Amino acid sequence: MTTEQKTFLLATTNQHKLVEIQDLLTGMPVNFRTLLEFPGIKEPEETGATFAENARLKAVYYSRQTGQQSI
Repeated sequence: MTTEQKTFLLATTNQHKLVEIQDLLTGMPVNFRTLLEFPGIKEPEETGATFAENARLKAVYYSRQTGQQSI
């Protein structure tokens, strides 16, 4: 049985965050792209009242801008 690899946009330009997440998910069928691959996209305004609201806002925004599933 072959497991299909999923690709997600990690909505950051921080390479250290990418490495940390890749290390945590070693062996999982996932691949990540980062915002470094989409240099023309501007950052969204963070209008949420909490860190979680802003994280969701950014994930949805970058997903819409890139057509990628975003986290």
